[in-house]
Amino acid sequence: MASPLVMRDLTPLFFRFKAEAKEKRLRFSKPTVCLPSPTNRNATSFRYWGYGLVLQVDALEELHDDLAHIKERMGQLQKVQQRRLLQVFGDSYGETAIGREIDTLTAGITQASIFFVLSFLFHRSDLKLQKLCPPGAAQSSSTETRMQQNAQKAVAAQLHSLNQAFRQQQKAYLEGKNVAKRQIYTSNR
Repeated sequence: MASPLVMRDLTPLFFRFKAEAKEKRLRFSKPTVCLPSPTNRNATSFRYWGYGLVLQVDALEELHDDLAHIKERMGQLQKVQQRRLLQVFGDSYGETAIGREIDTLTAGITQASIFFVLSFLFHRSDLKLQKLCPPGAAQSSSTETRMQQNAQKAVAAQLHSLNQAFRQQQKAYLEGKNVAKRQIYTSNR
């Protein structure tokens, strides 16, 4: 007679380590509103989920982390841009140190992707969003499919609004910079 297999459920341990790693990574960032963490739920409820759903929850959490990172970077960039626009005269400090900081932060957000339309972070988030609900994943139930599509649409809407806000922020900064240059040019005449 064969003895029964002994199985050890490592799910709670996995989610604890995952939460600790996430806390370390996002220690200095502001808290954001996102899906409830699996560590707050009963770990036995995940035992009955399909493996694909757990992967999709992980992908969704990564997307929320990326969106929080984009918001944080946009806030940093806006503060530096405002500091730069407050400097009326084109002194060497404003043209070099703050200008380079603006360029560095802008490059961190807007590294051109293959299509030169979306920034690197937006493009990466978009790719993760597409992986969230792949087209060939029709094996799951209609409820699961609807839930996946709703999550995908919600994150896509957030990503789109962030992209629009970033473009408006860049447009406002460049317009302010052009106005300041015109004022300096007319005052020097």
